[in-house]
Amino acid sequence: MRLVVTSDTHGSFTLFKKVLSYAEREMVDLFVHLGDLLYHGPRNPIPPFYDPGRLAELVRGMKLRKILVKGNCDSPVDEMVVGESFPPLSLIFADGVLFSLSHTEEDARKVDADVYMFGHTHIPRAEVVNGKLSLNPGSISLPKGGSPASFAFLDTERKRGVLVTVENLDVFQEFSW
Repeated sequence: MRLVVTSDTHGSFTLFKKVLSYAEREMVDLFVHLGDLLYHGPRNPIPPFYDPGRLAELVRGMKLRKILVKGNCDSPVDEMVVGESFPPLSLIFADGVLFSLSHTEEDARKVDADVYMFGHTHIPRAEVVNGKLSLNPGSISLPKGGSPASFAFLDTERKRGVLVTVENLDVFQEFSW
């Protein structure tokens, strides 16, 4: 299975659309968003290309299969305008690998999985410890810690992935598990 994994969009329509175009071009099987889809939150600046209404329409009309998990800035109104509920934790089993998806690492680790995917910090990270992958795709609109705006692309059959910059769609880290 081929996945694009994003997080912390915070209402940035144009940047989400750019990542979605990448996912469609790469013919991914699943588009994953790890929370904080529409609202920028009171501690964040308004992100570039902020248009949560258009973003909700885009997500609602997506043809790709998708999983959206709930972030700390997501509300019942966000779920209503997107047209689906965002669970706080989701599991995927693909190619013999169990993935645990949540907005925070702590919540993702509530299940014993092979791969933990989470957002929240806005800092990309892909590291393997004791044979288990911890993956944070970063934020596509409000990166922190000097990191680039980013997302992840994974191939579960090959157990390989990359972290990709949103700006140039350049790979800046490769990883495997």
